[in-house]
Order: sequence, then structure tokens, then C-alpha cells
Amino acid sequence: MQNFHNLRVWNEANSLAIAVKRLTTRFSKADHGSLRNQMGRSAESIADNIAEGCGAATNAEFARYLDMAIKSSSELESQIERSHGYALIRSHERESLATQVCNVRKMTWGLRIKVLTLESRSRRDPVLPPRPDHERRTDHGQRIPDDGGESARRRTKDG
Repeated sequence: MQNFHNLRVWNEANSLAIAVKRLTTRFSKADHGSLRNQMGRSAESIADNIAEGCGAATNAEFARYLDMAIKSSSELESQIERSHGYALIRSHERESLATQVCNVRKMTWGLRIKVLTLESRSRRDPVLPPRPDHERRTDHGQRIPDDGGESARRRTKDG
């Protein structure tokens, strides 16, 4: 588990969501209210899935949330293109948003690969078993040799 505030990708995704919300406020609710709402939800979903994934119990689960964020970024990119086609946003706004979306998607993809790599390593590297008895150590780090229980038998025999 990690703090999503510390992830550059989350900060970029959060900034993107704010930019999209500000831009879409000028869309007519009557004519393009559904596109306006969907663009806001898609943009927020990117940042929210990254944040939610940070609370995941496993790396595999975190990667699944990152995958959802990647899908939301593709959805948002499609909506940006549509809003430009409807002449709701200018060309320079489309270019700026599309660049931000692509950058966030690349960063999210990179983080997902890193998380999946960590997951596969954790499955390959089993937890080390406890030391065998012959490698027991004292509190001071000195080895305690294993004599097969001879010293215990001697103590009981010798009394």
C-alpha cells in the first residue's frame, strides 16, 4: 500500500481531471450534457482508479486498477475527439488535452509494468524457510551447533 499523493502519475491525472471539468462547463447542458458528464467521469476515473489501486492488498490488484485507469484514458481521448468534432472545443484545446491524456496513459502503463514485475518476482522468490536447527543463533548472533540433541540427553542422563 502506498500514498497516491506521492505518485507523479496521480498528480498528472488529477490535474487532467480538473482541466477537463473546467473546459466542459461551457458545454450546453441541453445539447451536450451527456458528453459533458461522461468526459468528467472518465477524467476523474483515471485519477480515482490510480488512487484506489494504491490501497490494494496485492500488486496484482493494484495492476488491475491501473488497467482500468488506462481504459478510462482511452475513453476520454475518444470523447475529446468527439467534442472537437462537435466544435465544442478548439483545435489547440484538443491538442493540449490529447497530449495530457497520452502522457498520463504512458505513465500509468509504465507503473503497471513495474507493479506486474514486482508481482511476478514475489511469486518466483518463495519466502525463505526458517533456519534449520543446526544454524540456530544466540541473541548475540553466535551460532549454536546442532549435536542431534546429545547435549540435552547428556543433561538428563548426567543429572
